[in-house]
Amino acid sequence: MGPNGTIVSSTDGYIWLSQSPGTGANAALSAATYGNGLFVAVGPDGSILTSPDGKSWTDRSLNPFHHLNTVAYGNHGFAALGQQTLESNVNIVTSEDGVSWIAGTIASTKPFTGVTFADGLFVVVGSDPWGNGNIATSPDGANWSTRDTAGLNSVAHGNGRFVAVGGTNVLISTNGSDWIPQTVPGARNAITSGNGFFVATEFPFESSQRMA
Repeated sequence: MGPNGTIVSSTDGYIWLSQSPGTGANAALSAATYGNGLFVAVGPDGSILTSPDGKSWTDRSLNPFHHLNTVAYGNHGFAALGQQTLESNVNIVTSEDGVSWIAGTIASTKPFTGVTFADGLFVVVGSDPWGNGNIATSPDGANWSTRDTAGLNSVAHGNGRFVAVGGTNVLISTNGSDWIPQTVPGARNAITSGNGFFVATEFPFESSQRMA
């Protein structure tokens, strides 16, 4: 994904093919997820694209004021978030099927840049330009609780815990409500998990830690 609705797909991670997003989808795209047999990609100006196969895409874009920069899938459907300006509350749009979307807001003016779903809970994290962070959680993508934290950029779940990172900040939670700061050398701004590992990166460096 990228500028002008660019989408590339791969069946093996080695060979990537450019895909046409379809009519009307010419805005930049920021994030994508998969769930319930559907790929969903989102971006600025309310861009939402869906595809059953990663090749043929349908434009389901919303009001251009619903700027979107991250999306996740959970047991209540899809949730996508973004923010129009630093002074506005966070936009959130939710959908049970990826086709029909309902718009709402989260009472926070800190941009959210990372989202995951696990253990029946959506967890989103973010930070403003001054390093003030926020974590918001929701069981259904519609009702949210927020808490102030240190600056965060990304969140992942694995081995029964959420791990959120942003610069030198690392927070760990087993329930999404209680977060414990961790001291880890270096800085990181993105994290993912799989095969028993959390992998966190900050360009051009990369670090990984095996989780018990």
